[in-house]
Amino acid sequence: MTAYNSGMKQRIDPRRIEAVDPVVAAILRAKAPYERVAMMAQAHRTARLLLRAQIMRMNPDWTEDDVRREVARRLASGTDGPPATRSGRS
Repeated sequence: MTAYNSGMKQRIDPRRIEAVDPVVAAILRAKAPYERVAMMAQAHRTARLLLRAQIMRMNPDWTEDDVRREVARRLASGTDGPPATRSGRS
């Protein structure tokens, strides 16, 4: 069965939905809210650093501002859509 995500208007493929292991879920439930927030903040930081490194490797001529803008665009909307506009260029 294919469903649609009403907010995104995209197909949801049930084969791509991952369930959290019950043991992991129990561990996460036992953590204090501030611990869960800290874990998510660290995961976001790690994703941002990995994405930044990949973008810099793929675009060695880009300025720091170009890289920062592309990282923000991808974190906000994924790889769909036009790439970030490079600074000083159109």
